[in-house]
Amino acid sequence: MSSNSSKIFMVRHFDFEFNTNRNDHDPLVLAALRTIGNIMSGNDEQTQKVIDCGALPAYGKLLSHKRKIIRKEVCWAISNIAAGTVSQIQALI
Repeated sequence: MSSNSSKIFMVRHFDFEFNTNRNDHDPLVLAALRTIGNIMSGNDEQTQKVIDCGALPAYGKLLSHKRKIIRKEVCWAISNIAAGTVSQIQALI
């Protein structure tokens, strides 16, 4: 599996993990957020792949998560999008 394919799989796996009613303290949610955040801290193409996989709606939901560390990781990921291309910023807003 290529590196890009692996990254796309991770993003889609995160969407699955988030949408299967996981326990609020499940370490997979935090690990997935950090992994995807690290991908998005790369180049604009990597950030776009994450956006294309539908991360923004999940981030919107997670902004009101009861755990502060989850909200912090989401804000970090969103800041990576805000530093991206004009189209990425427009997708964010």
